[in-house]
Amino acid sequence: MASTGNVFVGTGENNAGIGATAWVNPGNITADDTTDSTCTAAASSQYLVGRNCGFTIPDAAIIKGITVRIEASESSTGAETLNAQLQNDSGTLFGSSKTNSINGTSKTVYTYGSATDLWGATITPAIVRDADFGVRFWYTTAHNMAVDYVTIAVEFVIPEFYYVMRTPARRFY
Repeated sequence: MASTGNVFVGTGENNAGIGATAWVNPGNITADDTTDSTCTAAASSQYLVGRNCGFTIPDAAIIKGITVRIEASESSTGAETLNAQLQNDSGTLFGSSKTNSINGTSKTVYTYGSATDLWGATITPAIVRDADFGVRFWYTTAHNMAVDYVTIAVEFVIPEFYYVMRTPARRFY
């Protein structure tokens, strides 16, 4: 199986499609540099969107899994459930959402999905190559959250016939 490896999202942004409180400095999630995007929500957060990874996956590839990693912490009392869901090439949520319990002020890397998890979605090479493909995060209670970075990895296989079709024919004399 081939992998893109963990690729930093190229764009971080807030999306007001849900929740009460916007993320501050969402563009800070594009690098592992201790410069955070934060949200201090009195009730719930809006979406923190990470997208635009610049994946170059062949058309013939079969996507086998998507792994999302986020380095996050929370500074409120108790743990916070941080939801994640993929967004497709039109910037629309698709597939199933996933959760992690974020707990403590120390930055920790949390993983969503795996090399064999398609998040309940039909995912094609065209979708993951698009700049709008990515992930959205949100939470639904009053907490203070900080995010340093987000990465996405795509696992895929390339069918045998793809190599056969791309190999030039040999001439025998």
